[in-house]
Amino acid sequence: MSVGFARLANGEHLLAEIRSTPKLRHIPVIVMTGYGSDGPSLAVRLMKKGAVDFVNKPFNNDALDRAILDALGRKHEQSSPLPPTVPKQFDGGIMTFFSNAVELCGVRIVSGNRINLILRILNALRQKRESGKYLAFEGSELAKLVKCRGGQNGVAGAIRNFRANITKIMQDELAITVGQQDVIRSGGQGYRLADWIETKTADENAVTLQKDFQCQAEHDTGNANRDTGNGTTNDTANDDDGTANRREQIIEQIRLGTNTQAPAIALAIGYSLSTVKRDLEVLKANGTITFNGPTKTGGYRLQTQPQQTQPQRSNLAAETSNAAD
Repeated sequence: MSVGFARLANGEHLLAEIRSTPKLRHIPVIVMTGYGSDGPSLAVRLMKKGAVDFVNKPFNNDALDRAILDALGRKHEQSSPLPPTVPKQFDGGIMTFFSNAVELCGVRIVSGNRINLILRILNALRQKRESGKYLAFEGSELAKLVKCRGGQNGVAGAIRNFRANITKIMQDELAITVGQQDVIRSGGQGYRLADWIETKTADENAVTLQKDFQCQAEHDTGNANRDTGNGTTNDTANDDDGTANRREQIIEQIRLGTNTQAPAIALAIGYSLSTVKRDLEVLKANGTITFNGPTKTGGYRLQTQPQQTQPQRSNLAAETSNAAD
């Protein structure tokens, strides 16, 4: 069978993988072997590792049938589950950057697009000094670099939500405990990636995104004050808490169609679910978006704008009149 494991040398290794996987460890495992002379000692070893029964090949009469029925009929298994796996403490890993996602130790921890705030933050934090150390940024500096209109409070909120999400994801997927400072560190020098995180790029699109981000970040840092002073960013002047920028991100998620429900949108843009729900209600009330389908399975869509057919008819009439003349 294929359950997403790496290539295994033998059934004994497969048994160990099953017993260490939270979602599979409750399944009874019956071991079959053709090693006749090694049968007794092998059986003891495998039963200690979590097998519920052991059958030699070739099978004697209905030996396999009895083993299966016995395994399924053991009521005491329900009242005496296998001891829980002790979570492993995170001790570093590879963070892989895609054009629209980030993985840590092979597990997707961020997905979305380049407007995703936490994706932009991670792209900024992956930059290194000549010494090989990751760059560190103060909150206000990082906010300008990633164009977070919510300022350093917006950055702090996005990183706080990211830490909570990654803790849950890594626990659920790999049974690994990730601490608050294990991936993005803060305090002292500022926000920075932990030294035991190794970053790499998965594809050329991600390389292009990183280069574009660096160039744009340099431009934005140099011109942010001039833009605001010239009145070219009205939303910034009237929206110090980043509400307009946040709602633009929500609209972009809905336009792409990848995240159309509130929880998915909140995870993608790095804001709390309650904040995103409040923004969705405002956008729905002003006619920007609409919700289609049942509450649990439906999703938000951009409101279709009515086509302006009258001007077209007027132009046609004018052309007809000119032709008659």
